[in-house]
Amino acid sequence: MSQLAQSNGITPQVRAYGKQLVSDYSQKRQGLRELAKAKNISLPTNLGSLSQQKYDSLTRIHGSAFDIALANAMARSHQRMYVLFERQSLDGTDTEIKSWAAEQLPALNKRLELVKSLQSAE
Repeated sequence: MSQLAQSNGITPQVRAYGKQLVSDYSQKRQGLRELAKAKNISLPTNLGSLSQQKYDSLTRIHGSAFDIALANAMARSHQRMYVLFERQSLDGTDTEIKSWAAEQLPALNKRLELVKSLQSAE
């Protein structure tokens, strides 16, 4: 989705948001891979079916409608992600995973606030 924002975004804010996500997720992904490897957990290598459907639908939208649809989709996604990470940080059973999830919350909150600002700019 972040690469799609960079390539299909109309406003500079949406394109910058996509670029920021690529950078953020590249850094976080390495830490997650290391933790998963240490815990002998397999990570998915492709999008889940719902994410793929959302991606596919966004590729068919152009212009300012794309920016609006992307901001709305990413806001919902970040909100769900924040709730999942928060729940894991509070209720998880593995202390290392709980800690990792808790460490991600400030950045997730920042991205959620950023995408909300994109929504309000529309």
